[in-house]
Formats: sequence, structure tokens, C-alpha cells
Amino acid sequence: MSSAWSHGYFTDLNYTYGYYPDLSPVRLRLACRASGLDVALPDPCTYLELGFGQGYALNIHAASNAGSFWGADLNPSHVVHARDLASGTDADLTLLDDAFTDLARRTDLPGFDVIALHGVWSWISDESRAAILDLIRRRLKPGGIVYMSYNCLPGWAVDGPTRHLMMLSERFSDRREGPAGRIRNAGEMVKAVVDAEGAYYALNRPARDHALSLTGKDGRYLAHEYLNADWHLPYFSEVEAAMREAKMTWVGPARHLDRIDDINLSPRSAALLDGMGDPVLRESLRDYLVNQRFRCDLFVKGGHRLTLEAQRDALESQPFALLKPPAEVDLKVRGARGEADLPEDIYRPVLEALASDDYRPKSIAELRTHPALASQPQQQVAGAVIICLGVNAITPVVTPSKSIIARCAAFNRHQTLNMPSAPELGFLASPVTGGGVPVPRPVQLILLEPDVLKRPARQLAETVWARYLRTNERIFRDGQRIDDPKESLDALERHAATLLERTAPVYRALGLLPG
Repeated sequence: MSSAWSHGYFTDLNYTYGYYPDLSPVRLRLACRASGLDVALPDPCTYLELGFGQGYALNIHAASNAGSFWGADLNPSHVVHARDLASGTDADLTLLDDAFTDLARRTDLPGFDVIALHGVWSWISDESRAAILDLIRRRLKPGGIVYMSYNCLPGWAVDGPTRHLMMLSERFSDRREGPAGRIRNAGEMVKAVVDAEGAYYALNRPARDHALSLTGKDGRYLAHEYLNADWHLPYFSEVEAAMREAKMTWVGPARHLDRIDDINLSPRSAALLDGMGDPVLRESLRDYLVNQRFRCDLFVKGGHRLTLEAQRDALESQPFALLKPPAEVDLKVRGARGEADLPEDIYRPVLEALASDDYRPKSIAELRTHPALASQPQQQVAGAVIICLGVNAITPVVTPSKSIIARCAAFNRHQTLNMPSAPELGFLASPVTGGGVPVPRPVQLILLEPDVLKRPARQLAETVWARYLRTNERIFRDGQRIDDPKESLDALERHAATLLERTAPVYRALGLLPG
């Protein structure tokens, strides 16, 4: 259910606390260069996120990057949460509860280097989309980047009826059951139709599988994904045409795995695309070939193409760092063609080279000089790095200033100790990556302990367990809550031991532990 001020957006439940790394300025710059485009994304930059949800990603990026960050989300509860997060740092962050139509009319906005929309385009009205395009046309600087992710056709074609069924169920549910009850009823209605051998689901197995997968999903996710008044499913070519009217040119995908043909296209599919010269036609056909459901697109206002040599040099000079020890990296990759194993003889040496010298970040050019990689072709090493980036084993990094290092430390401490939502905030701001690094809640607390690397695991566990008891918080293992005190303490000790024995060098290299 929505109010008049919500413009049809579901506001009875707040959104989840997700973090989306592709929105980071560091990653946006790299993704554009990987697509062969030079961009005028300065450091510091001026950045706007539209529809920021709980503001988690926006806060992390404001803490870990130089620049001026802005965000707009019409839900005032989201703005309050985002401001509470921001109160722990001196980041230059402005948060507004404006609808997009109101935001576009403001005269006090600066010019932006980046405008980011994660998922927003799919769930707003035509009027709101027009306001966003007007905002991009007037407020994005020449050379600026737009990140836009959205549900799309043809992949969602068979699931529209499931959304309609959920909307009907929620609409006719008893208002006294509250939003959580109405969402639960909507999910149960879908399952009841499937179980009743409804012909639609019997004849459309993908729709049936998707409908059944909704069972047990977080109600907040279901509400914001399915129960908004507007539900817009465009084709890529329609989005590209709309953005072209706002002076924007499509760059390529923000997700690196989306550009890897070997894991997404059969030989016959790849051969079909090889003959397509127009990039919009090629990308549209690709969506049919992979049955694309969700796109993450980059657009630029007036960038220029890099020569192949300049593109290679830009990628070769970019340093990368591991996000986990090599032994913890699962050498599998999933694309449109399913899951595939990555060759151990190629990928293990790359990971080990990145781990050498106490996990110090290294560029592709430097990796190629490592003894274990010296005999590998240049293109093979670069390709392995991009795949490792796509499976979230590694991350691009920058050299941070002292002020950003201090700001990230303050943000992480504030998030971990002061935010009521802390148990759901699973990332820490890294000054080295310019974004978030996944860190389990128990480890976040352990990292804040003084002299953490000089104390026994059991002692660290006992200290942190005392904090859990004071706050009445509980530990989870494999998604299940642990209520037994001894099991909880043992679980904390395992977390501490893993930190001391394996992950401390990783966290130090990423700026989460003192050097």
C-alpha cells in the first residue's frame, strides 16, 4: 500500500540493507575503461544516487572516496537511517527526501560527475522516469557517467503474471493484517495457484520455478520488488533510446562477467553476434541469447573511445588486491550457460601472486613479472584478473589519503557499535578499494578490539561475547541463530582464530587493520 507522497512506491515496509559494489566511483571508472571508453571522472567527484534505499552503499562510498555525495529517496525513514549512518563521519554527504519530479525542479543542485540508479527505473512511473531524464540532461556534466540497473525483457516475460497475482492478493488482503501479513498472503496465494496445478505454471516451467523460489524470501524484498504500483519491464533498446534523448551514449555493462562471451554464449550464439556491427542491435540480440532478466548499464555524456593500446595500458596499470585468501576462492564462475570450473593452472598462480609480499596490491603489468606467471601470455593474465574481479575474489584499489583512512575507520566504528541496524550491515568501508568489503558481524566487532593481533583467539571471543550479552544480540551460523552460550563463544573463537591465522593480512592490505 502506498500514500499520496510515495508516487505509487510501496512504503509500508522499509527496504533491505544491501550493498552494491558496482556503484563505487573506482569500479565505475574501471568498467568504462574495460569497455574501451575514457571518461572524465575526476577525483574528487560529485556523485548523486537516486533512490538510495537505506543509504548503505551511498554512505560507504561517501566515506571511502573524496568528493561531494548527494542522495535522494522519497521515503523519509530511509533518509533518517542514512543520516544516522552518516553522523559517524565528516563525509560531504547531502541527503534529500525529494521525489524525482521535485528533485528535477530544484535550482540548488550542483553539476554531477556520476548519477547512479540501482533498480529504480523498473518501479517508477512514466512521469518519474521523465524527471530523471531531465535531471540527467541538465545536471550531469559533459563526460559524466550514469549507472542504471533495471529488470528487463525478454527474461522477465514469463514472470509478469506472478507479479500481477501478488498485487491482486495484497490489494484484497485484510488491512488489519499489516504489511508483513499481506505480503505473506501474496506469497501463499502464488504457491496455492502453483499447487493447484494451474495451467499457466504447468505450461511455463521457468515461471513455476521462479514462483516457488519466492517462498521464504525476505518480505521487504518481495514488497519492493513486486508490490509497487508501477512495474516497468523495458527492452534494452527502449532504455538506450530514452537515454540517447538525454545526450547519453551506451558504454557497456557494469558487471564484468556480462562481457565474457565464453561463459554466456554458445559457439552458434557467438557466431551470430560476430556479424552484428550496430552495438544496440548486437546487445539486443544478446539479451535474447542469454534470456537477460536484469541489466547493469553504463552510459556516458560525451566520452571518447580509447585506442586498443591506450585501453590496454589503462587496464595494465590498474592495481588489484585480494578480497580473501587464495585457499578460500572457489574457482567456479556462473554465466548464462551455467556454472563452469576455472582452470587451476591459470587461476591459482594469479591468486598466489596477488597474495605474495603480504597481499600488497599489484597491477596486471606487475603480475606478469611474477615468476609463476612470467610464461603465461599477457592476454591470459589480464583475462584471469577480469574473471577474478567478476566473481568477487579481487577488487580494484587506489592509494587513499590520510583523511579518507581516518574517515573510513570512524564510519566503521560508528556502524558497528552505534547503529541499531548493525547486525544487518555486512560490509566495512575500505579506503583502499573506495567501497565496501564483506566482513561478518562477529569479525567486525573483533576488529575493533585493541591490540587485536596480539591477543589469543579465546580472549577476543570472551570480550566480544560480553558485548553480545549486553546488547542481547545473537550469533548466527549458516543462517541459523545460536542460542546456546557455549556454542556462541566457540563460534566467536573460530572467527577470531580465522582472523589471526588467515585473514588479517587481507584486511590489512584493504585498510581495515592498521599497517
